[in-house]
Amino acid sequence: MKQQDLINRLRDEITHVVAQTKGDSVMGLTDHNKIAENLICGLMREILGLRGLRNLNVAEQANYPAIDLADFGAQSASVTRLFNSGVTLL
Repeated sequence: MKQQDLINRLRDEITHVVAQTKGDSVMGLTDHNKIAENLICGLMREILGLRGLRNLNVAEQANYPAIDLADFGAQSASVTRLFNSGVTLL
């Protein structure tokens, strides 16, 4: 497969996950939120080189309605996505 084909496929798959997660959230279902949160954490860790990036909801408060990620490594990053408000804080 060509690189552009892989990029397009990845984009399509992520778009699908986002749509499913939004739909499930509206219905009060949180399984996709948990999966998406870990997916986003892993992608950001690899793409941005944030080796210490961790999902705070795994240890702190499971099922909190936001993506809460923090980098405990040498670099500093904190990402919070509030689903209900549509606000992303970096």
